[in-house]
Amino acid sequence: MKRSKKIERAQNTNTSPKVLALLAQDQDANVRYYVAQNTSIPPEALALLAQDKDVTIRRNVARNTSIPAEVLALLAQDKDAYVRYYVAQNTSTLPEVLAVLAQDQDADVRCYVAQNTSTPAEVLTLLAQDQGADVRYNVAQNTSTPAETLTMLAQDQDADVREAAKQNKSYVQPAKRNIYTLFNQAMNR
Repeated sequence: MKRSKKIERAQNTNTSPKVLALLAQDQDANVRYYVAQNTSIPPEALALLAQDKDVTIRRNVARNTSIPAEVLALLAQDKDAYVRYYVAQNTSTLPEVLAVLAQDQDADVRCYVAQNTSTPAEVLTLLAQDQGADVRYNVAQNTSTPAETLTMLAQDQDADVREAAKQNKSYVQPAKRNIYTLFNQAMNR
């Protein structure tokens, strides 16, 4: 089969899983590149491609929205930072994997973890104390960030972080929070 025909099939989400699995083993890296993007690819084929020597293929696997959680966990350990970026961005990444990536040496990986709305609250709270202002800024923008963490970020040394925290829909201004606390205390008596 010609290369162009293989690539056409690799890109087509109506291609059968069996054919996609075969194309995932093709010697041509360009064919594997497009198969890795296909959301109809069988999980076993994605697992195979997650170990491909070509980094661009592993990047596409990490971006694939059909990727199984265990394959994302494997890719979270990839030596290529871009692969880890895509794992950190993927909303299917397990909370425990996001917790590990939150400690990545690469600040951009931590930024993507901070942006991910699937990141657990306790991980966002940890990232709110990151040395990198960009990381803290992304925590401040994340709609999953707890109100208490946003209150802390609203007092951050960086003006952009402070503003982002105050603009977050989950942020409760201190005066309003005090009224809510007093009201709740009165109701619980």
